Amino acid sequence: MINRDWRTQITTMMTSQAITMLGSSISGFAIVWYIALQTESGVWMTYATLANLIPGAIVSLFGGVFADRYNRKFLAIFSDMGIALITLVMALLYQMGYQSLWLLLILLAARSVGTGVQTPAASALVPQIVPGEHLPRVNGLNQTINAISQLAGPALGGVVFGSLGLLGSFWIDVITATIGISIFSFVKVQNINKERELESVFKEMKIGINYVRRSRLLTYLFASFFAFWILITPSAFLAQIFIERTYPGNGVFNLTVMEIAWSVGSLLGGIAVSWHGVIQNKIRMIFLVMAVDGFAFGLMVFMPNNWLFSLVMMFGGLFMPWLSTAHTTLLQETVEPTMMGRVFSVVNIISMTAMPLGMVVFGPLGDVIDLKIIFAVTGLLSIVLAAWFYARMHHFKIEKHTENSL
Repeated sequence: MINRDWRTQITTMMTSQAITMLGSSISGFAIVWYIALQTESGVWMTYATLANLIPGAIVSLFGGVFADRYNRKFLAIFSDMGIALITLVMALLYQMGYQSLWLLLILLAARSVGTGVQTPAASALVPQIVPGEHLPRVNGLNQTINAISQLAGPALGGVVFGSLGLLGSFWIDVITATIGISIFSFVKVQNINKERELESVFKEMKIGINYVRRSRLLTYLFASFFAFWILITPSAFLAQIFIERTYPGNGVFNLTVMEIAWSVGSLLGGIAVSWHGVIQNKIRMIFLVMAVDGFAFGLMVFMPNNWLFSLVMMFGGLFMPWLSTAHTTLLQETVEPTMMGRVFSVVNIISMTAMPLGMVVFGPLGDVIDLKIIFAVTGLLSIVLAAWFYARMHHFKIEKHTENSL
């Protein structure tokens, strides 16, 4: 049942998530920059990527079941509280002088665990609040808000990291998380989930996986996304190393410019999606974004300076909200409401395992092979993947399921 006051509820939820994400972006960028500037090592970036994604992927197996079983709002809040608590502990340890790169990996892993619960719950909560016909616009608006937080994140992260250091970013993360959680607590949403015995968790997990396997639409969609996330791994996690090696000097400034450029592109793309409102052919949109971003990520490493590199990065960021909105809305419209959490947990697992797998290959490879070659080849393969995806998917008919049917 959709709340008549759904606009107020979704606005409150997205505002709280934006504030929390802002603090997480500041500390997240600070951690990555700190590791990149301290080590200039693809291997260490691989460690950071694995710590940041693998624990969340494992926990997502259970997070999706919990999101379909328990109150999704409370799950999202408690997971955010857990992330804030571990960040607070890390801030205290660093303030007492216990400073180590390995501690940062522990922090990334702990935050990943919280994300593994929070992401399926929050994603499944949106169609529980928003009427089906408004999902594309709301998802586009959510992408815009996320982009604003990500835009402010590196900008403020650069200022905080440059003036207050890594410790300052930890404290800001804790403060913003506290504010965001407080706001989220005011969201009113009816709980549609019936609590069941804990002994059925693994059975429900299996039901969710079988649900995906039985759907050719979901199988092809998830297989394509798994491959795409692997191929964009160098652009997502080795761009910092590439900049430090190729455009030496002003390390923090160059990284800040690159991150802001990506976020500006994402912001403009999110605004465009929100203004457009409806993506009629979501399969075609996913194909186009895969192809365009593959071209952009393969091209940008041939730019002669960081400014042009960042400009192409911004171009790639411009299209990513269209991909996220088309993909998310497609799932929210077609997946049965009672399966929503488990399906989104599969999405979370894909994104959290594909990129670590990519980093296991591309991270060490980036220390022995020119990164330009890696970026160019993965960009070209992304275009090939996009063509395969469209050939397989363009004929599917979409059957919609939304919370309105409850």
